This record gives sequence, C-alpha cells and structure tokens, in this order.
Amino acid sequence: MSKSEKQIFVPDLLATCWTTAGTSKPAVGDELSPLSLQYRIETASKLGWQGFGILHADLMRGVQELGVPGLKKLISDNGIQYVELECINDWFTSGSRREKSDYVRKNLLNLAAELEAIHVKMGSETDGSIWPWEKLVEEAHQLGVEAQAAGTRIAIEFLPFSQIDSLETGVKLVDEVNHSAVGLLLDIWHVVHGHTPIEVVARLPKRYIFGIELNDALLKIENDLFYDTVHNRMYCGEGEFKVSEFIAAILATGYEGPYGVEILSDEHRSLDLDEALTRARDTALAQFIKAQES
Repeated sequence: MSKSEKQIFVPDLLATCWTTAGTSKPAVGDELSPLSLQYRIETASKLGWQGFGILHADLMRGVQELGVPGLKKLISDNGIQYVELECINDWFTSGSRREKSDYVRKNLLNLAAELEAIHVKMGSETDGSIWPWEKLVEEAHQLGVEAQAAGTRIAIEFLPFSQIDSLETGVKLVDEVNHSAVGLLLDIWHVVHGHTPIEVVARLPKRYIFGIELNDALLKIENDLFYDTVHNRMYCGEGEFKVSEFIAAILATGYEGPYGVEILSDEHRSLDLDEALTRARDTALAQFIKAQES
C-alpha cells in the first residue's frame, strides 16, 4: 500500500466534563455547569463525539432531575459509548476532607456501576502537603478494590503541581498499588509540564494507560501551573505542544481506548457549545491525520 493509500485511524473522541461545561471552572463555587446534562449530551452526540465526561456536581444534579434510569436512557439514546466520571480527590486524607471525599467516592462508584463508566478519575494533593507514600499506596489499592467491585477502574491523573507530579511518579504508584483496576490518565498538558519526553511515553506499556486527554498550550507558563491549566489551554495544533508526536507515541503503545479532549480556557468558555465542541473535535482529529502522515 502506498503512503497515499495508507488507512488513517480515526479515534473515538470523548468530550471531557470541562470541555462541555460552559462557563463553569474547576475549584470555583460549586462547579455546576449552567448548561443541563441533557443539552450537553445531545449536543456532543449531534457533533460526532462518542464519549462524555461528567463531573460529580453535574452528575448528582442530573440524577436528581432525570433519575438514574432517565440518565441511562439519555446516554444510550444519544449513542454515547464511553462514560467518564470525575473526580475523587482527598482519598488519602482524614477528617472533614475525607468525609467529603468519601461522599463523592460513594456516589461516583455507585453511579459508575449503573452507567457502566469506563473509569473514574482520581486526583492528588495540590496544596503543597506531602503525604506518606505508603498511605497513598494503601488507599489507592483500596480504591482499586472498590472500583473493580463496581465494574469500573480508577484512572490516576498525575499533575505537575501535585504530589503525584509526573508520569514517572504515577507509574511508581501504579506498580506499588499492584491492582488491575488502577492505572493512569495521561493528559498532554501534564505530560509536557511534568517534563516527560515523548519517547518515554511511546515506551510505556499499554497496561498502564486507562485514558488520554488532548489539548495544546504555549510552553511558557504565564502565571502559575494551576492558573494556566484552567485558563490558558488551547485547541490542538494551535499552541506549541507537539500534539501529533504525542498522539503517535500513544498509538505506539497499542492503546485502544477513546481519546479525551479537555479544553479549559477563557476563550473556549466564551463560545457557544456547538462552536466549542466542533472546534475541539476538528482540531483534535486534524492532529491524528498529521500523526499518521508524518
């Protein structure tokens, strides 16, 4: 087969929760989107997305308004094949933080079972505190046990401004947790700012990879890592990340799941949902073509 006749792989794309959330932002207020889940899911489906991410606050409002059967029917009727739920934070803490975390954890795992979620995202400490490593391993293993019982998996998202700050740290944690229901979510933003070389990603055994997130940005941090990850992301191919090379590296691992597109930016939040999701989808797919034609 000639290069011009080469079959181009077209991925299933998942619109992560913040990509469809309208004007809401992480860690601001109750994080509830001003847009209904029904509108967001129907719009994503209409525009060719195969997966959909739901934040805990929006999920609970959706269940209150539609009931679990109604939400399941909404997802099914719109052909959504992959449901992603987020996010379990503070799973390593105690006291009031742990009480809140356990409430979210219970809801997400119970509804992951009902909605057949492919995974539940899990965060890390971001306030600068360092928790005992053995505590992280123990608690993450227990989460794996509970997730497996719910028919889902736990995807750890390493963040360069957190205790689990890099791919290397994430792999170490997964290795020591040693549970088949605990793996990693690789967001290109965090890979780049966690200083992980693309060739290291390409060598990662696919058993570690539970999810992927695509976006773009400038390489220089304008404010701080957290501010820029919330306000200054860009559509794929419009920044300075080597998005097509990252995609090629993920393809080299043999990863076969959906690719999330996570756009958090002031520009993205200013657009109506149709335009925002169309632009997010088209720019991501263009990078897949580029990755396979190079």
